[in-house]
Amino acid sequence: MSELDCRMLYRQAFCDPDTEFEDKLFKNCFSYCKTHEENGHTVSMLFALPCEICGENGKKSAVYIYAAATHSDYRGKGIMTGLIESVKSSADTVFLVPEKAELILFYKKLGFCEFDIAGYRKNDKYVNLTGGFIPLSRGEREDGGYERRAMYYSRVKQNLDGMYFPYSMLV
Repeated sequence: MSELDCRMLYRQAFCDPDTEFEDKLFKNCFSYCKTHEENGHTVSMLFALPCEICGENGKKSAVYIYAAATHSDYRGKGIMTGLIESVKSSADTVFLVPEKAELILFYKKLGFCEFDIAGYRKNDKYVNLTGGFIPLSRGEREDGGYERRAMYYSRVKQNLDGMYFPYSMLV
């Protein structure tokens, strides 16, 4: 797995002009990057960041999928599905926030459910990244009218509506 390949794929998929953030992401989180390679190059990737669900029953570990991307030439071949299934098999609960509304149906087909996230921490039910990811926080950005929806997959049925899922954590 080449960090350079992953950075190029990240830039192609997200067109993010914030190179300072990109540098921090790859410096602090590259060890959590899962990839699929074809002909010696990374063609699909995602970050599987450790996090925890904090609530009335204590804390439970989970995984937050961030920056899931597949090179445009390799889409529709089940590669990302394989990466996500790998993450799901290693965690009881997995979170993600689709980059585009069009991706919600794709994630639902993989067993993910939507939940309403709280805009501020109004209770003791929240998701927290673990492992020192605070330097990755950044403020809100405009999304052209798409109201971001958090989604989760869980082996155990749970109601996560109203959970505080801070946008600054959604790096």
